[in-house]
Amino acid sequence: LVHNADKFDIIHIATHAFTDTLFEDFSGLALAIDKDSTDDGLLQGFEIKEKNFSCDLIALSACETGRGKAISGEGILALPRHFLLAGARSVLMSQWKVDDRFTSILLPKFYQHYIPTTMNKANALRHAKVDILTHSKKYRGTYYQHPFFWASFNLYGDPGMEHQPHKSTNLWIVILGFAGIGTFGFAVILTIRKRRQGEA
Repeated sequence: LVHNADKFDIIHIATHAFTDTLFEDFSGLALAIDKDSTDDGLLQGFEIKEKNFSCDLIALSACETGRGKAISGEGILALPRHFLLAGARSVLMSQWKVDDRFTSILLPKFYQHYIPTTMNKANALRHAKVDILTHSKKYRGTYYQHPFFWASFNLYGDPGMEHQPHKSTNLWIVILGFAGIGTFGFAVILTIRKRRQGEA
């Protein structure tokens, strides 16, 4: 999928991330590998900026995907910067360790506000947070109004324009396995296919 990333409007990567605050090129994501592959299964910063990620949004729902080295006049050198260098217009990122259950509530709400509407990405994220903040009931015994939960998620890059219809509505979900150090799970890549010119 990485080799065909430019064919999609939105790429949502739900997997483990790791951060190198000294050399941002060594920060990365843990992705699936074939058992016969010689690849290490890691997508690192120096590899990301050599790929073509010409899409509207990269959503990184893992922990600390926006964490990196702070450089005066440059900002934070981290994974989002690499994706922008690779052509992505914006990156949804987290600034510290995030709660899995909260993330599984926030991100679907974000897409509900963004995909079927003309709302831009920044406003869609804000509305998703407000939905949770104003919810009258607690979620499974946890109150998510504390900034620890919702303030971690931010948009980096171009927020998009209001009242501009989205190019496509075709939703594809691909589930890939990943292996971390002593950990096994799933990486979910949520993609929205671009509508090519000439398609009905």
